[in-house]
Parts: sequence; C-alpha cells; structure tokens
Amino acid sequence: MSLLQEETRVRERPTGVTAIAALFCVAAVLALGVAGLIYAQAVPLNFGSFLIGGDLYVMGPVLFLIYAAIHFVCAWGLWKLYNWARWLSLAVLAFGFLQTVPDISMAVADFRYLDIARNGLEIIIRIAAIWYLMQEPVREEFG
Repeated sequence: MSLLQEETRVRERPTGVTAIAALFCVAAVLALGVAGLIYAQAVPLNFGSFLIGGDLYVMGPVLFLIYAAIHFVCAWGLWKLYNWARWLSLAVLAFGFLQTVPDISMAVADFRYLDIARNGLEIIIRIAAIWYLMQEPVREEFG
C-alpha cells in the first residue's frame, strides 16, 4: 500500500453498544407513552415518576417529552457510533444514577422490597453501561 492510499476500516458496532442504544429507545418510548397518558389525564401526574426520578415529574408531560427526545438522540447517536453521543449517554446514565440513589435510600428505610429490587436493578444497569462505554476497545469504535 502506498503512502497516498488511505486505509479504510469498516467500523462494526459492538453488541453492547447496540444493547445500550436499544435500552435508550425503550426508555424513550415509555416516556412518550407516559407523556401521552398524562396529557390525556388518563393517569395521575406521578405515574411516570419511576422514569424521571425524584420529584421532577411535577413538571408534567413536557418533561417526559424532553426526556424522550434526549433518549432518542442518545440511541441514534450510539447506533451511528458518534463519540458525542457516547459522552451524552454517559452524562444521562450518570444523572439517572444520581436520581436513583435517594429513591433506593427511601425504599430501604421504608422496607419497600419491590422498589429496592427495581431501583437496585436500575443502578446495576446504569453502572454496567457506564463501565462498558468507558472501555478502551469500545471507545476506539467511536473514533
């Protein structure tokens, strides 16, 4: 190969990145559904609090639409292997982790075992996704 020819490498999306992008899509679709139900007044305002975390749900369906948009952007960017999307996804995952810590603390204090399990699983998934996206081979796939 001469010096003038560029070596082209086909980037292959890692399976873990595909799975994380799919989870972002699922969260976005859930948020759209919750926004629609809240807007139609079919469910109480706190119905989607498990998605948003904390008391942010009081902002109404608009916050769920923003949440969905951010998650769709993360999913699309991860799917396309854009490095900015990896960083945005890391920030979203970390923020979600921070939102979950008070929830699991209250669940432990009140002995709400189902909430402990749900929040614990959410924390595990978020930390595993953060760890995975920070691995050197995965970072290299994002360019």
